[in-house]
Amino acid sequence: MAFSIAVFVLASAGVVWWFSATEARERARAHAQAACARAGVQLLDATVMLRRLRVRRAAEGLVLERRYAFEFSPDGVHRVQGHIDLRGRELVSATVPFSAPPGPGPT
Repeated sequence: MAFSIAVFVLASAGVVWWFSATEARERARAHAQAACARAGVQLLDATVMLRRLRVRRAAEGLVLERRYAFEFSPDGVHRVQGHIDLRGRELVSATVPFSAPPGPGPT
């Protein structure tokens, strides 16, 4: 009986973790897409990858801080990496390290 309860509790925790991770990834993807649109660049592969996960202390207690990486292209040829930081459900930062290529020089 105790073993069954322990298995049920672990399975339930796993399901909660899965849904939390899925929601965070989708939030990060939406933030990445919005950041790329603001910067005028193209989000590549329409996906983000979890790069870092850690526990942080916040005003509301302990929260998970996640960093997601994504790739974008300023010109359709080159791939550049940006990142999204989430603390809990909130966006901390969205970095799209891009500066416009220099225009044609004087002729």
